[in-house]
Order: sequence, then structure tokens, then C-alpha cells
Amino acid sequence: YIMKLSNYNFFYNTDDDLVIAYNSRTNALAKIEKENYDILQNYKDGILYFEDKKLEDDLKKGGFILEDDINELELLKLARLQGQYDSNSLGLTLAPTLGCNFNCVYCYEEDHNNFTKMSNDVQDSILTLIKGKGKGLNSLNIIWYGGEPLLAIDIIQSLSKRIIEYCIDNGIHYSSGIITNSYLLTKETVEILKECKINFIQVTLDGPPEVHNVKRPLAGGQPTFDKILNNLVDVVDIFDNISLRVNVDKQNIEDIDKLYNILKEKNLINKVYYYLGHIQSLNNTYEDNKCLDLETYSKCSNEVFKQKLKDNNKLSYKINYPRLVSNYCGADKITSYVIDPEGNLYNCWSDIGIKEYSNGNLLDEMKISKRNLEYKLYDVFNDKQCSSCNILPLCMGGCPKNRLDGIPERCSKYKYLLEDTIKNLVNEIENKKKIANI
Repeated sequence: YIMKLSNYNFFYNTDDDLVIAYNSRTNALAKIEKENYDILQNYKDGILYFEDKKLEDDLKKGGFILEDDINELELLKLARLQGQYDSNSLGLTLAPTLGCNFNCVYCYEEDHNNFTKMSNDVQDSILTLIKGKGKGLNSLNIIWYGGEPLLAIDIIQSLSKRIIEYCIDNGIHYSSGIITNSYLLTKETVEILKECKINFIQVTLDGPPEVHNVKRPLAGGQPTFDKILNNLVDVVDIFDNISLRVNVDKQNIEDIDKLYNILKEKNLINKVYYYLGHIQSLNNTYEDNKCLDLETYSKCSNEVFKQKLKDNNKLSYKINYPRLVSNYCGADKITSYVIDPEGNLYNCWSDIGIKEYSNGNLLDEMKISKRNLEYKLYDVFNDKQCSSCNILPLCMGGCPKNRLDGIPERCSKYKYLLEDTIKNLVNEIENKKKIANI
């Protein structure tokens, strides 16, 4: 066979005579003997001729080499089409209200003072939408969003019950999560969420009290930190999948250690998945000069993970192992919808409430908007910058909303962190092997 090197290979030197090899198209990870690495690097005219059949088979299995007549971009294009137009799964982001009890300084939603709840007619139409996709549907995932969704927990209860019953009757795998500011996240509320088969909760604290209370006060200006922290302490042992997001910018990045120590003192740091979120000027509602650039944010996020790793022996670098994507998110997937309380449909949950971005209404007429076409028909393979990037399989063009809104930073964090991530994972694997051999 005439073989060639993959365009998605990464090679990293180690302290021994082996070289770490990673391929971003297949997600394969291996160590290669130095002499075999030299064979790869000393090929003629871009064509590889192998005498060692086992070496060739191993490299081919990992995607490090492939037949000379195979175009890897076409392989990625096929994977993208399969993911983008997969009709076996359905993803819904549902906002039972756009009203919110907070007044966050960076909020990108325009309608969070509208406390109207989702009507029965809209709920009926959502169920009709699900049933219309029912034939061949294997899985349904719902994210409850807002506004603050817990202000409409009665809607979450009633609609969840109907949807879950339909999924059970039709053999559809159901999963659900909620994005909440957690001010109302009491033990009683969590028990209700569990009954609604919600298995994931995301909450937010943006630093220690003096920082968080400025960024995320109640609508009347009152502080919220202590209430959220106490709620977390109360519920963390009865709900085992809570993510704690810390939204960071230039104003609070230096304060996250203080928050980390508070969570440690409260015995929360090993019971929640603690991570940083990137504040951006979405919908022009926050000042760009306050935001961290992507590289700084990515590196800060990685340092936070390393700190947590030191304090949690059960945590693994595997959690940061790159993940292959066929499409970036629900915004560019054909079977994903964001629905507001009035039944308006959107591609991205960051567009919710902006009527000109709507794709029609469940109660009136669903339509294909110009923005919808821009989300769905973007061809990353015609994007010169992305199509020539060797981490394209981990990113697939990055955030579609950022692209449409002209925000230049839409790359994957692995643009800055891949080598560190891969090397740390390899070290972890090897250390565990040594422990097992003792």
C-alpha cells in the first residue's frame, strides 16, 4: 500500500526514548519508539513505504497514516453531515419563563423582566412537536432554561410528566438538565427536579461574596452569595450531578482562589464539578474591554482544573481529554430547538427573546429565517482558516453565534492547551500502571 501521514498528527517528545503520538481526527493516543518515529519523519515526497507490517497496521489503526488517495477533509465532512442531520435524537432547550429574579451585569437577554409563564397551548404544541419526531426517535434531551426556570417550576413539573410518559410508552431514552441561578434551589425543589428526571444541575457563583454580589445581585440589588452557597450545602448530598460555573472576566479572575477556598471549607469542592465560564459581550450587552481573550481564559481554566486535581484524588485528566465533534452545538444541528414561553423558536439559547432571530412560532407558523440558514448552512470546509487547522475535528468551526455576530474568538481551548492536556494524561496513565505493578 502507498500510505501518507495524517494531517491531524501531533507528536510530543518525552523524557524517555518514546514519542507521544496523538491524532485529532481519530482521537487516538499512543507512544511510538524513537526509531519508528524517525521512519515517519523521513519519508520521501510525502509517500510512505513500510516494510514492517505490524508497525503499519498499528499506525493505520490509530489514523496516524492512511491511504494516499483518501482525503481527510472528506472524511470529516461525512462525519459532520451524519451528526448535523441525525434524526434519531432530539434536543430541546425550553424556557418556561424569561423572567428572572436576578439582575446580572453581563446578562445578554433583553426580556428578563417579563414573568409570563409558558401557556398550556405552547406546552401542548411542544408535545406535538416531539410526537411529530417520534418515529425513529431514540433519545430526547431537554435543558430547562430561562430567565430563571425555577420561577416556573410548576410548568417544569406538568410538562416533564407528559413528556416522560410519552418517552416511556415509545421506548425513547429521556435525559434532562437545568440551568439555574440556584437562589430557589432548596431541598424540596431538588426532590421535585428528581421526580422530573432532571439528572444535571448547573449553578453559578462568580467569586467570593464581595465580587459575586456585584455581578449577580437580585433584581432589587440585594446580595445572593450566601443564599446560593447555603442551598448548595443543603442539596449537594441528595443530588450528585451539580456543575458549579464561575463566569470570569478581567474584573474577577484574580478572585477565584478566594471562592475556591470558601468551597473547600464548606466541603463542596470535591462534590461539584467546578469550572470557569468565559464572559463575552453577547448581543452587545457587555463591554468588550472587560472580557478576557480566549488564550488567557483557556490557560486560567486549565490552572483551576490542575488545582482541583491536587485536592481530589478521584478526579482524572481523562475528564479533559479532547472530544471529537461532528457539529459544534445544537445551533447548527437540524434536530435541535430553543423554545421560549410564547412558543417562539430559535437556534441558539443566547438568541432567545430576540424576535428578529426567531424561526417562527409553534402556535402560528414555523419558518426558516435568514439567521437559521446562516447557522445551518455554514460550511466549515470552505472556511480557509478552519479547514487548514489541525484541531478542526475537536472544534468544527467553533461557536456559530460568535461567527455570525463577528466575535473573532471562536476556537477550541485545545488551540492553547492540547500539548499540556495530552502529556498530563499520559503521565497519569503511566503512574497508575506503576502503582498497579507494585
